[in-house]
Amino acid sequence: IHGIVEDNVQGRHCYEVSFGSQEPCPENLCPVQRTLRTGSEDRSLGVLHRTDGGIRYFDVYCFPLENPQSEAAQVIEVIHDNTRLHELLRLSDNAITVVTHELKSPLAAISTLGRAILEVNIAQDKKERFLYRIVARAESASTMIEEFLTLSAISMGELKMAPKRLNFCNEIIEKALDQQKRQWRRGA
Repeated sequence: IHGIVEDNVQGRHCYEVSFGSQEPCPENLCPVQRTLRTGSEDRSLGVLHRTDGGIRYFDVYCFPLENPQSEAAQVIEVIHDNTRLHELLRLSDNAITVVTHELKSPLAAISTLGRAILEVNIAQDKKERFLYRIVARAESASTMIEEFLTLSAISMGELKMAPKRLNFCNEIIEKALDQQKRQWRRGA
């Protein structure tokens, strides 16, 4: 379990094996003690343990072994280190927060510009400019979504790469310069 190299952990206390401690867990927090007390299985998910190397998360499952009097006399304890899973969940939550925050701006702009176009007293040329801005913001949001889906596919190992040749000057630099020129014209 979770990187322990010793061959025989049978008969040792879980706090020695899993946590490297000589002191037992507080009785009210210990799933082994609860299992012995209640005679029922116990599942303690997401048990937090702080070490010098950081925080580790364990899922602890305890199963009672009964004596001839049908009382819980011993416990089989299974401990699974889910630290990496918790890290991935935290990163996923952070990514979702970033993506929703980034999408909020173009969607708000689309909504505002759309309402402005619906105004009766707005000039036709202004309506056209607003429509172009709506299209640009929608394309920006769509690009963000595509990038997020690509990152998701990469993280799940599902992205299929298809390399292709490109003319760096024509396809990258000139597009960037064209976009900058349009922004300069709008600002002028």
